Amino acid sequence: LSDIDNFNIKVLGPPPVLTGASPEGKFIRLAWNNYGTTVISGFNIYRKEGASSFVPDSCTNGIPSSTGFVKVGYIAGSSVVSFLDTDNGQGLQYSREYTYRIVAVYTNGAESKASNEISSSLVSGVPLITNVSVRTTSVTNGSIVVRWKKPEKLDTIPALGPYEYLIYRANGITGTNFTQVRSIQTATLNETSFVDTLINTQAGGFIYKIELYNNATGNRFLIGDPGYASSVFLTAAPGDRKVRFVLTRNVPWINTRYDFFRLNEVTMKFDSIGTTNLLSFVDEGLVNGRQYCYKVRSTGGYTAVDMPKNLINFSQETCGVPIDNEPPCQPEINVTSQCDSLYNTVRWTIPNSLCLQDVAGYNIYYKLITEENLSLLTAINDKNTFSYKHFPGEVIAGCYAVSAFDLAGNESLKSVMICVDSCNFYEIPNVFTPNGDDINDWLKAKTSGLVERVDFKLFNRYGVLIFQTDEPKLNWDGTYKGKIVSPGVYFYQCDVFERRISGLEQFHLSGFIHVITEAGATVTKPEL
Repeated sequence: LSDIDNFNIKVLGPPPVLTGASPEGKFIRLAWNNYGTTVISGFNIYRKEGASSFVPDSCTNGIPSSTGFVKVGYIAGSSVVSFLDTDNGQGLQYSREYTYRIVAVYTNGAESKASNEISSSLVSGVPLITNVSVRTTSVTNGSIVVRWKKPEKLDTIPALGPYEYLIYRANGITGTNFTQVRSIQTATLNETSFVDTLINTQAGGFIYKIELYNNATGNRFLIGDPGYASSVFLTAAPGDRKVRFVLTRNVPWINTRYDFFRLNEVTMKFDSIGTTNLLSFVDEGLVNGRQYCYKVRSTGGYTAVDMPKNLINFSQETCGVPIDNEPPCQPEINVTSQCDSLYNTVRWTIPNSLCLQDVAGYNIYYKLITEENLSLLTAINDKNTFSYKHFPGEVIAGCYAVSAFDLAGNESLKSVMICVDSCNFYEIPNVFTPNGDDINDWLKAKTSGLVERVDFKLFNRYGVLIFQTDEPKLNWDGTYKGKIVSPGVYFYQCDVFERRISGLEQFHLSGFIHVITEAGATVTKPEL
């Protein structure tokens, strides 16, 4: 067998390869490999503040706006391999992490797949801060150690000294209300650390600013731009048998690793429990109601050559108590109808076995027609029950959904709603005996309460209409113009109007009825 058809095939350009993002003053220069073709018109440059979790798939071109990336530039030319991000000439900001991706742009405006991701930040200030690490966690007696790199080549300014460091602190990772907390006068610049004490390191993080002045008499001036960096602050949010963490920091270097530690109550030492390069982490498999305490160690460095690397800083210690505040997983359901017995069977599963451990029971929801709202039909207080038979009466149409709940009363999202329609249940006998013996003397249809009306017409073999009714049960006594009809075969046409889940629907029946009028005639069911 063979066939011919037309297909639309979308061919995506390959992703460019970013190779570097180097700070140049208040600008950052991007570099990438030659794209290797002349069919493109140039490159679009995208930037995002902070880390990114965007993972392009094989069928997506460009960079979706939902990723947080913003187009910040375009550079023409198929062979260009660099771009200087000046933020429209205003300059980028210190103490911020910038993440970049680029795409190739074709002559019709189409974009290629997104490049790899690369991050950088400006080399901020003189001096260059290297550490803002929490040493002690306390509401009243907390402490943070701040370190910086000794400034070099100041004689080229010239700034021959003596010098003065002014150290400022602001509350919060992004605080701007700085207060001076220390002044260090020096002739050698060898003083490169400071311990900030008697502060509340438990409630929030701090950001520091360090200014360096040439402090010669009559020649005092600020040398370069101030250095900025914050502590790492760890926020814990309890969940069901878990604690979720979010990290915040505002530093001029790039952190590439975060190591999480949990206090061992036996040894009273912090044990490593996991590592991530993201700003979030979950510690699972815990016991609800028990307190767990944590801290984080960040590892990072400046991206520029000959700048400090392997910078280690610690967050404050924070504690959390897991509680059952999370609903179980959403069930998956299906519904089947048993027409002859007039019931529906709802079945469900919890695909994740770990989620099933949290389940205490299920709520079954139902509505008769689509216009109604789901209402609670019944609750099942057994997590190992996965089916329910519903006998709605003569009308077995309806829509069902199932949710799971736990012992704490948390209820999951309702499952996908599944609707079933009523079965077509309308049957006209093909023989009856109107012979006056009070047995099978009436033609009666088997019907359900769903049938609102019919349009039934019965004809003899000459095409004469001998009986008509809109009554669902028919109830014909076998007479025509007051007399019993002649025995024989009669033909019928019947339109049935039935209430369904979507409203009144119509279906059609046709067939033959054998009329037997002789005395003693009976109708017997065939043996099975």
